[in-house]
Amino acid sequence: MIRRSAYILNRYSLADSGEYTVNIGMRDIITSIAIEFRATNGASGNKDNPLAECIQAVELIDGGKVLYSLTGQQLLALSAYRRGYLPYNLITEIPSNVANLFAALQFGRWIGDNQFAFDPSQFSNPQLRFKWNLATNRAVGATGYVTGSLTVTALAEIMEGAASPQGMLIAQQYFEKTTVASGVEPVLLPGDKLIKAILVRAASDSGGGLYGVSNLKLQADNNKVVLFDMRKSDIQRLMTYRNPPFHYKHHVFAKDTDVFYPVLKQDEVASFVPEVGDTVIAYFDYGIGSGALDINTGGAAATSEVDIYALVHGWMPFHTAMLDMGDWDDPATWLDPTPYREAKIEVTQDAAGAALEVVLEQVYVY
Repeated sequence: MIRRSAYILNRYSLADSGEYTVNIGMRDIITSIAIEFRATNGASGNKDNPLAECIQAVELIDGGKVLYSLTGQQLLALSAYRRGYLPYNLITEIPSNVANLFAALQFGRWIGDNQFAFDPSQFSNPQLRFKWNLATNRAVGATGYVTGSLTVTALAEIMEGAASPQGMLIAQQYFEKTTVASGVEPVLLPGDKLIKAILVRAASDSGGGLYGVSNLKLQADNNKVVLFDMRKSDIQRLMTYRNPPFHYKHHVFAKDTDVFYPVLKQDEVASFVPEVGDTVIAYFDYGIGSGALDINTGGAAATSEVDIYALVHGWMPFHTAMLDMGDWDDPATWLDPTPYREAKIEVTQDAAGAALEVVLEQVYVY
């Protein structure tokens, strides 16, 4: 077997918003497809606008069948959990810097998995489809992304000559809503595929972790089987038990009292190195994924933005928790929903206004 890499797209230029589809164009077995979006910050900076938030969908499709479909935030979170670290991303707010989103569609338990991989020959017309809008958070221009600067790269890691895999891992969002102040939201799970993991995202600038959620319960057949029933605090503690803290570098462009919004949203800790001399920075850090900055230069509050380099440690990228349904490498331990009439997650809500999303990582059998 030969391992090689091949571009499907190589810094292909995109409009500021839209949808684009490209044929996979190969028949060899693929263990992963790395995806990178790049865009340039405006001349006056680009505050609190990570490129992942501007990517509405990265999809693997076959005609009308959607095999893989995640937002930029979901894709980066899943990539981080599967690798055990955040892939290097250019998270930058500094004027004229190039920002990026780098993550991957991983079709096996690990890179080079012979049992689970993407076999294009099993499909009629496999394609990648992207949906995006650079103006999701900020208008394109001087304080957002530069118009016409967006590119996308798709790089397939190929296992040429590998034996045919039995299937592949796929991931899709199955549910989304905005949380309300109270009540239980039932999320029905599809019953046709093994479920390797469940990702739950509950995002709001008002708080960290799974904001707006107080409890998660996974049950089947009207509580005949209860796989877990846990408070949010216990779920978030399990994130720190099962996963080491993530680390990444964040280029901040801020003045005194500006709010810093890191990617990591649970018990984050940040250290700051300013580019301007005689500058002292304090971060009002309550571990909730955001906090005001106290920036002083020469003993006085910084009234103009300065370039700052932050090293951030923490958990739960983009408010996302991953609940593994067994041992990460043993399909026999993954959740099989087929014996049940109905399986569902019951999400108990305790605050309004959070973006609640449920993503399933499943096994697609050829």
